[in-house]
Amino acid sequence: VSFLLFFLLCQRLVFFLCQRLIQSSLFLSISLLLFVFLCHIQSILFVLVSFLLFFLLCQRLVQSILFGLVSFLLFFFLCQRLVQSILFGLVSFLLFFFLCQRLVQSILFGLVSFLLFFFLCQRLIQSSLFLSISLLLFVFLCHIQSILFGL
Repeated sequence: VSFLLFFLLCQRLVFFLCQRLIQSSLFLSISLLLFVFLCHIQSILFVLVSFLLFFLLCQRLVQSILFGLVSFLLFFFLCQRLVQSILFGLVSFLLFFFLCQRLVQSILFGLVSFLLFFFLCQRLIQSSLFLSISLLLFVFLCHIQSILFGL
């Protein structure tokens, strides 16, 4: 009887231990599956975070490239405006110089015209004096000739 009791007790103990072993291996398998699942989720999250970081870096890179392009276009536009202003100033200076040259030519032409007019008036006065003197001499000679003719 005691052997039978011992055998039943051992059987019961083995059954209990097997049951515990099965439960613990099932728990271990479930734990391992959960660990693998969590690792898989963690790697997926890591890939997702890496992709988001890469996307943000690409977005920053595109923003930097666009900012550089806009800065270059603004610099080009300002340089174009500067060149236009310089060319406008140069054309204005050349027009002013041309107008001053024309003004000086007009003044010189007026001065030369005045000097020619003055010279012609002087000649006219000289020739009218010469004519007056000649006329007076002619009248005087005619008068002397009539006096001599009357004598």
